[in-house]
Amino acid sequence: MPVKTAKTVTEVYPVSAHLEDASAQERIRWALDTFGEQLIMSTSFGAQSAVMLHMVSKMAPQVPIILADTGYLFPETYQFIETMKQKLNLNLHIYQAQMSAARQEALYGKRWATRSMVSPGLISRAFAVAARASSSRPSSR
Repeated sequence: MPVKTAKTVTEVYPVSAHLEDASAQERIRWALDTFGEQLIMSTSFGAQSAVMLHMVSKMAPQVPIILADTGYLFPETYQFIETMKQKLNLNLHIYQAQMSAARQEALYGKRWATRSMVSPGLISRAFAVAARASSSRPSSR
């Protein structure tokens, strides 16, 4: 039985209950059926990400895989990204700031390490930018 996409917090509970006992493959299938071409996957390419990346690459190779490269990833992580991209033929999209981490630190210090750096307004603007970017994404058809 298909479950509609939740639009409010109270609508999340039935979807959560439906997916709670579902296998990883069933959850991916639900996401594909529910979101279609709008589905994306984000990853930090941590060690545990390989299994989900593998499943998504086999079930839905067209799904864009999004990586936000902060400029602070470990060298091993960058190597792992390249290995996974090639082995799984990932539809990988890497996003990074126009200013390098080194330049940002030289000009502004390590402001990311302080709590006062993040404000609700900044978070709201970031989500608005992400929403505009995803709505302007060209269709894969």
